[in-house]
Amino acid sequence: MKKSHILIVIVLAATALSTWLYLTNDTRQIRSQLNTLAELSEKKETEQGIEALSKAAGIGKLFSEQCTLQLEEYGHRGTYFRKDITDSVFMVRNRSHQITLKMYDITIAVEKPTRAAIALTLHLSGVVGEETAVDVNEIALTMNKEEGDWLIDSVTVVQILER
Repeated sequence: MKKSHILIVIVLAATALSTWLYLTNDTRQIRSQLNTLAELSEKKETEQGIEALSKAAGIGKLFSEQCTLQLEEYGHRGTYFRKDITDSVFMVRNRSHQITLKMYDITIAVEKPTRAAIALTLHLSGVVGEETAVDVNEIALTMNKEEGDWLIDSVTVVQILER
């Protein structure tokens, strides 16, 4: 094999490896943000007001300054500021005794260096008063990379079957 062929193979291998590392790094960062969202969403009965406020603020930091929500079933449709999302999360935490959020079947597609589409199944359960509520939805998210962090830019509940 000629030296030029070997050089071409090495350059192609290095390019492929760099691309793979770059994309998996973004995928890892996105998964990490989703894991942080799930962890911060958890609420135990013993949670105090300061902890609820801290967790709500932490959840808010995972969203872009403006985020589009298409959650008609929950009365949220439109563009919301990060502060609005943080306030809503804090109010829900104060009304609930317990919250559990789990994500399954996560598919991440980095479409551009600064934009990704995510599809997942969200399992949300909580205790409000003496009632236990369980909800499972297919969710479509878009995330934008802003100043090195992947932030949620839009959230849409995907209707699979009409009820």
